[in-house]
Amino acid sequence: MLRIMFSSKLVWAGLAATIASAAASADPIATYGFTDLDGDYTLTNPGDPSQGGPFVARASAISAGGPYNSRGDVTRVEAPGGTAIFQTAFVAGADSLDYVLTMNIANVTATAATASGSFVLTDLDGDTITGDLTGNWQRLGGVFGSFEGTMSNVSFNSLTDGVFEGSSGSFPLTFSGGPLYNGAIIVLETGRWFTNNFTNANTQVEASILPEPSALLLLAMGAAFARRR
Repeated sequence: MLRIMFSSKLVWAGLAATIASAAASADPIATYGFTDLDGDYTLTNPGDPSQGGPFVARASAISAGGPYNSRGDVTRVEAPGGTAIFQTAFVAGADSLDYVLTMNIANVTATAATASGSFVLTDLDGDTITGDLTGNWQRLGGVFGSFEGTMSNVSFNSLTDGVFEGSSGSFPLTFSGGPLYNGAIIVLETGRWFTNNFTNANTQVEASILPEPSALLLLAMGAAFARRR
Protein backbone atom coordinates (compact mmCIF):
# COMPACT_ATOMS: atom_id res chain seq x y z
CA MET A 1 0.00 0.00 0.00
CA LEU A 2 1.35 3.39 -0.94
CA ARG A 3 1.36 5.92 1.90
CA ILE A 4 3.44 8.78 0.53
CA MET A 5 2.23 12.37 0.99
CA PHE A 6 3.41 14.72 -1.72
CA SER A 7 3.29 18.52 -1.63
CA SER A 8 2.97 20.27 -4.98
CA LYS A 9 5.07 23.12 -3.58
CA LEU A 10 7.90 20.75 -2.71
CA VAL A 11 7.68 19.06 -6.10
CA TRP A 12 8.17 22.36 -7.90
CA ALA A 13 11.03 23.35 -5.58
CA GLY A 14 12.82 20.07 -6.26
CA LEU A 15 12.51 20.53 -10.01
CA ALA A 16 13.50 24.19 -10.18
CA ALA A 17 17.24 23.63 -10.53
CA THR A 18 16.77 20.98 -13.22
CA ILE A 19 14.56 23.10 -15.48
CA ALA A 20 16.25 26.47 -14.89
CA SER A 21 17.51 26.49 -18.47
CA ALA A 22 13.99 26.13 -19.92
CA ALA A 23 12.29 29.24 -21.26
CA ALA A 24 10.49 31.26 -18.62
CA SER A 25 7.27 31.11 -20.63
CA ALA A 26 7.33 27.32 -20.26
CA ASP A 27 7.58 27.27 -16.46
CA PRO A 28 4.61 25.54 -14.79
CA ILE A 29 1.78 27.84 -13.87
CA ALA A 30 0.20 25.32 -11.48
CA THR A 31 0.82 21.90 -9.94
CA TYR A 32 -1.26 19.34 -8.08
CA GLY A 33 -0.71 16.16 -6.11
CA PHE A 34 -2.96 13.59 -4.42
CA THR A 35 -2.30 10.41 -2.46
CA ASP A 36 -4.44 7.51 -1.26
CA LEU A 37 -6.78 7.61 -4.23
CA ASP A 38 -8.95 4.55 -4.90
CA GLY A 39 -7.92 2.83 -8.17
CA ASP A 40 -10.30 0.43 -9.96
CA TYR A 41 -9.78 -1.45 -13.23
CA THR A 42 -11.99 -3.70 -15.38
CA LEU A 43 -10.78 -5.79 -18.30
CA THR A 44 -12.75 -5.24 -21.50
CA ASN A 45 -12.13 -8.87 -22.49
CA PRO A 46 -11.05 -11.14 -19.60
CA GLY A 47 -9.97 -13.73 -22.14
CA ASP A 48 -7.45 -11.30 -23.66
CA PRO A 49 -5.87 -8.96 -21.07
CA SER A 50 -3.78 -7.28 -23.79
CA GLN A 51 -6.90 -5.38 -24.89
CA GLY A 52 -6.92 -3.53 -21.57
CA GLY A 53 -9.94 -1.68 -20.25
CA PRO A 54 -11.08 1.33 -18.20
CA PHE A 55 -9.12 2.48 -15.14
CA VAL A 56 -10.46 5.05 -12.68
CA ALA A 57 -8.64 6.72 -9.77
CA ARG A 58 -10.91 8.77 -7.53
CA ALA A 59 -10.84 10.50 -4.17
CA SER A 60 -11.82 8.26 -1.28
CA ALA A 61 -12.85 8.57 2.38
CA ILE A 62 -13.22 5.69 4.83
CA SER A 63 -16.09 7.47 6.57
CA ALA A 64 -17.95 7.50 3.23
CA GLY A 65 -17.35 3.79 2.57
CA GLY A 66 -14.09 4.11 0.63
CA PRO A 67 -10.90 2.13 1.25
CA TYR A 68 -8.60 5.13 1.93
CA ASN A 69 -8.55 8.70 3.17
CA SER A 70 -7.36 10.73 0.17
CA ARG A 71 -5.55 14.03 0.61
CA GLY A 72 -3.60 16.49 -1.51
CA ASP A 73 -3.20 20.05 -2.74
CA VAL A 74 -3.39 22.27 -5.82
CA THR A 75 -0.82 25.09 -6.06
CA ARG A 76 -0.82 28.16 -8.27
CA VAL A 77 2.85 28.82 -9.17
CA GLU A 78 2.15 31.86 -11.33
CA ALA A 79 1.82 35.11 -9.35
CA PRO A 80 -0.03 35.87 -7.14
CA GLY A 81 0.36 32.24 -6.12
CA GLY A 82 -1.66 30.32 -3.55
CA THR A 83 -2.36 26.75 -2.47
CA ALA A 84 -5.72 25.02 -2.09
CA ILE A 85 -5.31 22.25 0.50
CA PHE A 86 -7.56 19.21 0.16
CA GLN A 87 -7.61 17.91 3.72
CA THR A 88 -7.55 14.20 4.63
CA ALA A 89 -10.84 12.49 3.62
CA PHE A 90 -11.96 15.69 1.87
CA VAL A 91 -14.40 13.86 -0.39
CA ALA A 92 -16.59 12.95 2.61
CA GLY A 93 -17.55 16.58 3.25
CA ALA A 94 -20.81 18.27 2.32
CA ASP A 95 -19.01 20.48 -0.21
CA SER A 96 -18.09 19.53 -3.79
CA LEU A 97 -14.33 18.88 -3.33
CA ASP A 98 -13.31 15.95 -5.56
CA TYR A 99 -10.65 14.49 -7.87
CA VAL A 100 -11.35 11.87 -10.56
CA LEU A 101 -8.97 10.54 -13.22
CA THR A 102 -10.21 8.14 -15.90
CA MET A 103 -8.11 6.21 -18.42
CA ASN A 104 -8.54 3.65 -21.15
CA ILE A 105 -5.67 1.19 -20.77
CA ALA A 106 -4.53 -0.58 -23.99
CA ASN A 107 -1.71 -2.69 -25.46
CA VAL A 108 -1.10 -4.44 -22.15
CA THR A 109 1.95 -6.69 -21.85
CA ALA A 110 3.65 -8.19 -18.81
CA THR A 111 5.70 -5.01 -18.35
CA ALA A 112 4.07 -2.12 -20.27
CA ALA A 113 0.82 -0.53 -21.46
CA THR A 114 -0.45 2.64 -23.14
CA ALA A 115 -3.23 4.88 -21.86
CA SER A 116 -5.32 7.96 -22.62
CA GLY A 117 -8.02 9.68 -20.65
CA SER A 118 -8.95 12.79 -18.67
CA PHE A 119 -9.17 14.27 -15.20
CA VAL A 120 -11.54 16.56 -13.28
CA LEU A 121 -10.52 18.54 -10.20
CA THR A 122 -13.44 20.16 -8.35
CA ASP A 123 -13.09 22.85 -5.69
CA LEU A 124 -15.18 23.70 -2.64
CA ASP A 125 -18.08 25.32 -4.50
CA GLY A 126 -17.94 23.73 -7.97
CA ASP A 127 -15.20 25.47 -9.96
CA THR A 128 -13.12 22.92 -11.86
CA ILE A 129 -9.78 22.21 -13.51
CA THR A 130 -10.08 19.70 -16.36
CA GLY A 131 -7.83 18.19 -19.01
CA ASP A 132 -6.94 15.27 -21.26
CA LEU A 133 -3.93 12.98 -20.83
CA THR A 134 -1.95 10.37 -22.74
CA GLY A 135 1.18 8.36 -22.02
CA ASN A 136 2.68 5.02 -21.04
CA TRP A 137 2.62 2.67 -18.08
CA GLN A 138 5.58 0.62 -16.93
CA ARG A 139 5.47 -2.27 -14.51
CA LEU A 140 7.76 -1.79 -11.54
CA GLY A 141 8.84 -4.48 -9.07
CA GLY A 142 6.08 -6.92 -8.25
CA VAL A 143 2.65 -5.71 -9.42
CA PHE A 144 3.18 -1.96 -9.04
CA GLY A 145 2.57 0.23 -12.10
CA SER A 146 3.93 3.70 -12.87
CA PHE A 147 2.53 6.06 -15.53
CA GLU A 148 4.26 9.06 -17.07
CA GLY A 149 2.62 11.18 -19.74
CA THR A 150 1.45 14.55 -20.97
CA MET A 151 -1.70 16.57 -20.49
CA SER A 152 -3.49 18.70 -23.08
CA ASN A 153 -6.58 20.91 -23.28
CA VAL A 154 -6.19 21.80 -19.62
CA SER A 155 -8.84 24.36 -18.68
CA PHE A 156 -9.47 26.44 -15.53
CA ASN A 157 -13.25 26.60 -15.39
CA SER A 158 -14.83 29.42 -13.40
CA LEU A 159 -18.30 27.95 -12.85
CA THR A 160 -19.13 29.79 -9.63
CA ASP A 161 -16.92 32.51 -8.11
CA GLY A 162 -13.70 32.24 -10.15
CA VAL A 163 -11.63 31.34 -7.08
CA PHE A 164 -10.29 27.79 -6.68
CA GLU A 165 -10.85 26.90 -3.02
CA GLY A 166 -9.74 23.88 -1.02
CA SER A 167 -10.62 22.79 2.49
CA SER A 168 -8.30 25.70 3.30
CA GLY A 169 -6.43 28.08 1.02
CA SER A 170 -7.37 29.38 -2.43
CA PHE A 171 -6.17 31.16 -5.56
CA PRO A 172 -7.76 33.02 -8.51
CA LEU A 173 -8.59 30.90 -11.57
CA THR A 174 -7.58 33.52 -14.14
CA PHE A 175 -4.12 32.79 -15.59
CA SER A 176 -2.05 34.48 -18.28
CA GLY A 177 -2.09 32.90 -21.74
CA GLY A 178 -4.57 30.15 -22.43
CA PRO A 179 -7.45 29.58 -22.50
CA LEU A 180 -6.21 25.97 -22.90
CA TYR A 181 -2.97 24.79 -21.34
CA ASN A 182 -0.74 21.71 -21.42
CA GLY A 183 1.16 19.76 -18.81
CA ALA A 184 2.76 16.59 -17.58
CA ILE A 185 1.63 13.80 -15.28
CA ILE A 186 5.02 13.08 -13.79
CA VAL A 187 3.99 10.41 -11.31
CA LEU A 188 0.90 8.23 -11.33
CA GLU A 189 1.44 5.03 -9.41
CA THR A 190 -0.90 2.23 -8.46
CA GLY A 191 -0.43 -0.96 -6.49
CA ARG A 192 -1.69 -3.36 -9.15
CA TRP A 193 -1.00 -4.35 -12.77
CA PHE A 194 -3.44 -4.51 -15.67
CA THR A 195 -3.52 -8.21 -16.49
CA ASN A 196 -6.41 -8.76 -14.04
CA ASN A 197 -9.44 -6.88 -12.75
CA PHE A 198 -8.83 -5.02 -9.48
CA THR A 199 -10.48 -2.65 -7.02
CA ASN A 200 -9.21 -0.48 -4.18
CA ALA A 201 -5.65 -0.14 -5.51
CA ASN A 202 -3.91 2.64 -3.57
CA THR A 203 -3.00 5.27 -6.17
CA GLN A 204 -1.11 8.57 -6.13
CA VAL A 205 -0.66 11.32 -8.71
CA GLU A 206 1.59 14.36 -9.28
CA ALA A 207 1.15 16.77 -12.20
CA SER A 208 2.33 20.14 -13.52
CA ILE A 209 0.32 22.45 -15.79
CA LEU A 210 2.24 24.44 -18.41
CA PRO A 211 1.35 27.56 -20.40
CA GLU A 212 2.51 25.93 -23.66
CA PRO A 213 4.09 22.71 -24.93
CA SER A 214 7.76 22.24 -24.09
CA ALA A 215 9.45 18.93 -24.83
CA LEU A 216 12.62 20.14 -23.11
CA LEU A 217 10.74 20.91 -19.93
CA LEU A 218 8.84 17.63 -19.89
CA LEU A 219 12.04 15.65 -20.35
CA ALA A 220 13.78 17.60 -17.60
CA MET A 221 10.89 17.09 -15.20
CA GLY A 222 10.76 13.37 -15.93
CA ALA A 223 14.51 13.06 -15.32
CA ALA A 224 14.20 14.92 -12.04
CA PHE A 225 11.46 12.62 -10.78
CA ALA A 226 13.43 9.55 -11.84
CA ARG A 227 16.24 10.73 -9.57
CA ARG A 228 13.79 11.42 -6.72
CA ARG A 229 12.43 7.87 -6.97
